[in-house]
Amino acid sequence: FVYRKADFIVPVTNAFKKHIVARGGHEDTIEVIRNGADLTFFTDRAQDEIYAELIGVKGKFVASYVGTHGMAHGLDIIIEAAELLRQREDIVFLMAGEGAERKRLASEITKRGLENITMLGQLPKEDMPRLWSVSTVSLVLLRKLDLFLTVIPSKIFESMAMKKPIIIGVDGESKEIINDARAGIAIKPESATELAAAIIKLADSPALCQKYGEQGSQYVATHFDRHILAQQYEKKLAALCETSQEQR
Repeated sequence: FVYRKADFIVPVTNAFKKHIVARGGHEDTIEVIRNGADLTFFTDRAQDEIYAELIGVKGKFVASYVGTHGMAHGLDIIIEAAELLRQREDIVFLMAGEGAERKRLASEITKRGLENITMLGQLPKEDMPRLWSVSTVSLVLLRKLDLFLTVIPSKIFESMAMKKPIIIGVDGESKEIINDARAGIAIKPESATELAAAIIKLADSPALCQKYGEQGSQYVATHFDRHILAQQYEKKLAALCETSQEQR
């Protein structure tokens, strides 16, 4: 009912638009405006060496997962990949965030004696650029479920804005964005062997890392600048208000 009666609907993915149309929404009243990143806040910056040393990752290739540690994310893949890469002393994993699975994951890391994983708690937004500055690559991971074909984690845009290459273990629109941007490597969701292989590939090729980072930064500036997206919303709202006044 709501979909049919709405003057205008703004979903954040093309998949959501298809869902709304299938439920009775009118295609000509729907416009996709995706989320993006604040490019004045998330911008390329030199590594914060003091912070890197403080958390024990200075001089390392840092594969960072930043976000919720929940059951939907399948983060055991990081533990399994860390096990496979135990002998690579130049590679470490950084996990930042909270969630229902964090305590169990921390216990498993300790149980296995994995010294190549550093876990941080929930960090305030203002610390995110500093955290990304010490990261070499961004890990975007979810379980292999049809539900996640429609989602686009916002960390994708933040990572690209900070010129970080992405290893994405998510199917659907998220994967399409990374492939279109040529901003990283797509792996099968929940595949630790593919995650480890992708990390090795990037760790052994700094030039490829830089290339993916540059391409991602250019892509997000062109397509996912939050200020430009906000202007699109503003323009649409103004048009709707004008139409409403004319109909009175």
